[in-house]
Amino acid sequence: MPIEDYNSSASLNTLLGTIAVGPGMARADVNNAIQQLMGDIGGYKGSITGVDYITDLADIATDGTDQDANIIAALIANYSVGQRKTVVIPNGVRWNPQNVLADATVKTLDRLVIFDLAGYNAATSAGENSKQIGVFSIDSDATEDTQFGHVSNHHPTLLVSNTGLAGTESGNIGRASILFARGYFTDGNQSFKGALIQQYRRSFLDNTIWEHVWSSLAPWEVLAIGADYTQWTASTAYVVGDYVVTEAGAILECTVSGTSGSTAPAPAVLGTATDGTATWQWIDAADRQVFSFDQQGRLKTNGATEIADLAAFKQAVTDTTTTAIMRLSATGNSKTVRIVGEPTNSGGSTVGSAFLLWNTDGALEVLDSAATRMSSYEGINKGFKVEMLRGAWATAADGDTTPSVQNKHTLYLSNTGATSITTLDDPQDGQVVELIATNGNTTLVHSSSLTLTGSTNIAMTAYSSVTLRRVPSSISSRWVEVARSIK
Repeated sequence: MPIEDYNSSASLNTLLGTIAVGPGMARADVNNAIQQLMGDIGGYKGSITGVDYITDLADIATDGTDQDANIIAALIANYSVGQRKTVVIPNGVRWNPQNVLADATVKTLDRLVIFDLAGYNAATSAGENSKQIGVFSIDSDATEDTQFGHVSNHHPTLLVSNTGLAGTESGNIGRASILFARGYFTDGNQSFKGALIQQYRRSFLDNTIWEHVWSSLAPWEVLAIGADYTQWTASTAYVVGDYVVTEAGAILECTVSGTSGSTAPAPAVLGTATDGTATWQWIDAADRQVFSFDQQGRLKTNGATEIADLAAFKQAVTDTTTTAIMRLSATGNSKTVRIVGEPTNSGGSTVGSAFLLWNTDGALEVLDSAATRMSSYEGINKGFKVEMLRGAWATAADGDTTPSVQNKHTLYLSNTGATSITTLDDPQDGQVVELIATNGNTTLVHSSSLTLTGSTNIAMTAYSSVTLRRVPSSISSRWVEVARSIK
């Protein structure tokens, strides 16, 4: 008889179903009574514990065959709307959570929580044999959420550990991941439609350091609108708006309806490719790095490869914005914005340096380490304001008739013997150079490469100066005198 019909007084429990119990029972009667009692307990253990095993509710096979239909039928037959229960899928039961939870009637059982201990991965993809353990529930509307909690009054910790299987890439680099997904594929492959994967791993750029990486696994715009995308297959009819992912990791959108060919299309980044009678547009690439930071605190975006850079920001290949912009915006009243660099000296101490500041009038200023303005750009039609102008200078090599002016504004001439200069080496188009003699040993020689006023040579005297401008090479490769001061 049902367990609830038993009496709390042991002496009054004289029957188990139709089996009489009491002193003098035959061995067979005792055996039958025990079996009856075990059956009653088994049938009501869910009521006692609040947990049901799906295999106790129906004939659910554990032989690796798909049990979606049987599980759906068992849930519908045993539970009603509003009933709160935890249902366990035990080890060995193969099922696809997406298919079961998508059933219209199962969706109404919005108080059920399914605890999956099956050890089968419904999301197994080609060449993989992963195991899956998880918690699944049905949220009927926006007022419901499912929360998996880990609570401690001291130090709750989430452990994701890779013990390093020899001979595998993931084991070698110590990869451990958290995957954010939008369900499963529906084409039989059944792998996750991942949106983002967060990984901790040894860096591909420098395998001596560790990095934390966020990578895109899917076209965001597809997941955002709830569209489906599947693994590309040969000889399949596709229509405009279909999305596929190829074995190579390219995510494509069909732009011309047709039937696919025998080989997966491989369009260039942002390009198109013909596939049989269909045409595909490249949309994204699976496992595309979006953001990372390493153990040195160095930041990178979109696969930037400058390993030594403290921060390297690269525009995504999917970003159609024509200009890459980094913006620093103040908030509140009368706030300035500045960029400060702090180099160190040979002793490792931080030294003061110039920095950039955008003031409250919108002007860009260059200030020294004491915050004294050195120059500023004050806007269109106002130009630059320079507090002090000082050009780079050098002294020409003694006796050099064609001294170099590379990156120089002033060149001092201190020749110890008579020297005739015929041109200046290493020029830049438009460069202006001032020549200053410290004695009377130098002569500037007029020529096709050094055009002097009056087409005559200049005999320099002590502390005389001549200013020359370089004519662009597209016009004439020569220096032209623009000013002189002969002492």
